[in-house]
Amino acid sequence: MKWRTTSNSETSGSAGGDWRRVDGDSEEDAYLAAPGVPIVPPTARAVLSLRRISGGTQRSLGVFVQDVFTPVPKLVLTVSARVDNWRNFDGHIRETTVATGLPGAGNRPTLADTSDRVGSPRVAALYHITDRVTAWGDLSWGFRAPTLNELYRQFNVGLVRTLANDGLGPERLTGGEAGLRVQPVSNVSLRATWYENRVKNPVSNVTIGTNLQQRQNLGRTRIRGLQTDVDVRAGSSLKFSAGYLYNDARVRAFAANPVLVGRYLPQVTKQRGSVSAVYSNPRYVTASVSALLFGRQFDDDLNARVTPGQSAPGLPSYGVLEMTAMRSFGRNLDAFFGVQNLLDQEYIVGLLPTTIGSPRLVNGGIRVRWAGQ
Repeated sequence: MKWRTTSNSETSGSAGGDWRRVDGDSEEDAYLAAPGVPIVPPTARAVLSLRRISGGTQRSLGVFVQDVFTPVPKLVLTVSARVDNWRNFDGHIRETTVATGLPGAGNRPTLADTSDRVGSPRVAALYHITDRVTAWGDLSWGFRAPTLNELYRQFNVGLVRTLANDGLGPERLTGGEAGLRVQPVSNVSLRATWYENRVKNPVSNVTIGTNLQQRQNLGRTRIRGLQTDVDVRAGSSLKFSAGYLYNDARVRAFAANPVLVGRYLPQVTKQRGSVSAVYSNPRYVTASVSALLFGRQFDDDLNARVTPGQSAPGLPSYGVLEMTAMRSFGRNLDAFFGVQNLLDQEYIVGLLPTTIGSPRLVNGGIRVRWAGQ
């Protein structure tokens, strides 16, 4: 639903809702080495020891309202609010020991139902200081409900086992940002945005033993940083862009394990950059080449794992090239082509076991639009 009113100031708004239901089960078979046989490929043999089926159902319902108004010509204000309610039910972890047919040690055929409700307001403002300078800012509150995967599914990656946690609560966010856009000349645009987000009870994989983790609500974290971008147009068909992100994401409070306080969040790089060039000519082709650069990041909550062959903890920084191309044939047909990791760069994205990122990936196809859309 939308509305618009006009008087001394213009106002436009919208309201609506959404409903979602997710059912999911994870079916796992656990194997052990056959008695007396060492686990050394290719001679290793394994026998099925345990079957596990874990999952449940999540139902969520949300409603929202938003109003955008301009009290004066240079100022745009946005006020919005959302309320969400969700319920988890039919949770279960069913384990069966194959040799005996009896329930396994982790068997929990019925888990308690849970439900919660949260509101998420937001206020934002955008002000045109001059025709070439614009400032903006906002303050918002948000949430994320734990997923079925986090609540009920345990898994192993190499030597590390991660346990589920059906007692997880929602993540709650308080955040704000302020930004400035400057256009010194008609073909150059500069943007800078400062942000700070504080998250209460974020869900994270927390170390609770040797090669053993569990999903837990991790006290409090703070994610703050600065994002900068520059766009330069060279004529009507060519554009160059560059961006840099400084992102400081750390644990600020965790009573259950104070050792984690001050540690960086795993799998969150502190520095990231990009450079790209785009050529766009509808008569011929729209094509782009981009370089993506990622700084050092950590693989675990303790910031302790070390990449083989290196002395400092963390995953090494890396960079990859990507390209895309698209050509339109009439109003309703497009052909596209793309390559990720163009130079087939090998880079590490995980440890225990050491895991490399995606190799060169090539994709292409056609896109058809009906009714001229």
